[in-house]
Amino acid sequence: MRELQMISFMKNLAILGGLLVVLGLGAGPFSRDRRLARERGSSATGAGAADAAQ
Repeated sequence: MRELQMISFMKNLAILGGLLVVLGLGAGPFSRDRRLARERGSSATGAGAADAAQ
């Protein structure tokens, strides 16, 4: 039972670490803003760029 709890804890710690990396570095090519800009044909990137393109 203790081994199973340790495995679950390590899994949750790994997930948290991944989320912290995304939070710190941003979503990059997977971000919603970049996808919208690509669909509109704009080469603008960044959160404010999608609003500026309108």
